Amino acid sequence: MRVDTVVFEKEIQQRYTQLYGADVVRSCFIPLKRTLRVNTLRITAHQLRERLEKQRFELSAGMLKDSFVIERERKHLGATLEHLLGYFYIQELTSMIPPRWLNPLPTDVVLDMSAAPGGKTTYLSEIMKNQGTIVAIDTDKRKNEAMLANLERMGTRNVTFFNFDALQIKDLNMTFSKILLDAPCSASGIVMKDKNVARKLTLSYIKKYAEKQKSLLSRAADVLGEGGVITYSTCSIDPLENEGVTDYAQSVLGLTLKRKKQFLPNPNGLVGFYVGELKK
Repeated sequence: MRVDTVVFEKEIQQRYTQLYGADVVRSCFIPLKRTLRVNTLRITAHQLRERLEKQRFELSAGMLKDSFVIERERKHLGATLEHLLGYFYIQELTSMIPPRWLNPLPTDVVLDMSAAPGGKTTYLSEIMKNQGTIVAIDTDKRKNEAMLANLERMGTRNVTFFNFDALQIKDLNMTFSKILLDAPCSASGIVMKDKNVARKLTLSYIKKYAEKQKSLLSRAADVLGEGGVITYSTCSIDPLENEGVTDYAQSVLGLTLKRKKQFLPNPNGLVGFYVGELKK
């Protein structure tokens, strides 16, 4: 598979080569295969596969239940009737993992702190079978428009969405049993999607995001009920943002890290991604 000649800035290139090796760094720039998540609120995986294969899409099973890798597209997936009807969401495999780790029940009150454009939010709703309560917030105007469209398209009924600053979450005067914080990050794990990210990554840039993530996690801890769970995730491969932030959650916020997983970019088309489960 062809790898683009784009590389990280020297400082970051050396950092990630020392941390992970040259093969992982090269894998950061391998183009991704598109993947989708079946919306089981509307259709089964078997039914969707049959419909798309009749249109000559070539699919293989993804590493997660109810997911597919698109091996060949005959037209753009977003132009299909099935997409319009909300039968699936185009989503990276790794970004399906945080909602699964959070595993909300229909009885939970869930907060999605950085929700737009809605891939993880609609998956949370699907896992909850459209029951319970999800409060989703974001302040990105462009993404928020897509969020509203996706909630409608996917048939999501248990989500209340606010254009709201997550740093002010205490102003809602609510307590949550489970929180998803898919935090804004340096995006070092998804440079294959935007080569400009690789060119602007510096250590100071990464540190800026790590501090922002600590602030958001602190606010999440403020509104988490006793015994509640936070799933924290980033599309980064940098330990300053990932382990550094979950270490902060334990040493400063008093949360307990129950499990964590760093996904590294690889030739099979996975992006770099981190997910950690924290309990109060």
